[in-house]
Amino acid sequence: MKNIAIIISIATLMTGCSSTDKMSSNDKEFAYSEYIATENLTSERRVNSFKLSAWKPLTDKFLVINTFKEQYLVEVSHCLHLEDAMDIKLKVSSSLVLTTNDSLFVLNTPDSSNFECQIKSIYPVTKEQSNLIESIGKA
Repeated sequence: MKNIAIIISIATLMTGCSSTDKMSSNDKEFAYSEYIATENLTSERRVNSFKLSAWKPLTDKFLVINTFKEQYLVEVSHCLHLEDAMDIKLKVSSSLVLTTNDSLFVLNTPDSSNFECQIKSIYPVTKEQSNLIESIGKA
């Protein structure tokens, strides 16, 4: 619990130091990486019985993916326009399984391009952790 307080303090401090009311993507990515380390989150190589129900972009390197029962913080290779994407499509090697060998496509980008991004890490998180992660960098 004290780790969550530390992360909130870091996020608040970084937000307070910003000249705008939002953290930069680099600052958010640093905060997400710090959260992963502080909370000792462990990446899974594969998620079985995976069925996407929702997703939320955080930056061009991180997003939260929800199934009907679980949430995941997912890190991808730098993915141009992920932060502003309206839609994604997962390219999986096996149905109902998500792995770190899979990728996603960013669809409906501002310049009408589609970008493929490799999934680097899949971190299972609780609903509370997901909510906290999504709140990082918001005023």
